[in-house]
Amino acid sequence: MTASIDARTFPRPEQFSPAEWSARVELAAAYRIFNHMGWTELIYNHISVRVPGPETQFLINPFGLHYSEVTASNLLKIDRHFVNGCHSDPHRRAVLISIADLAVRLGGEAVAEGIEDERDLEAVTNLGIDLVQGYLLCQPRTSSALREVEVLAEVSRR
Repeated sequence: MTASIDARTFPRPEQFSPAEWSARVELAAAYRIFNHMGWTELIYNHISVRVPGPETQFLINPFGLHYSEVTASNLLKIDRHFVNGCHSDPHRRAVLISIADLAVRLGGEAVAEGIEDERDLEAVTNLGIDLVQGYLLCQPRTSSALREVEVLAEVSRR
């Protein structure tokens, strides 16, 4: 028996781009296949996928859902949402821990985007995420302003 997964078969909610919806449908299907194969009794495991596009965003299942319960609509998109307020939200910290672990396992590093509060900066640092960005650290700058910073940095290294 073969099955074809086509995101066009499932109505796309307006808040998702066509590319993101396609990734969501395919990832939800992967969870269902893993469930069908009996690969569900694993602790703190997940399957994730990068959302197509210029931004670095990933889809992951919500903590606590059985693989058979994952749908395209209930997948979480990982972005700065999980950083803002992580100092007071254990669920957000749990997601950040998983992201940092996944990054290490894939040979990369996690970047905490959206640091706007010193308590969040301390929280992500305590989780072992050393690369951070956000308004707390630096306001957005023009490319010419960044070049000036690069020149100053080069001069200070001499």
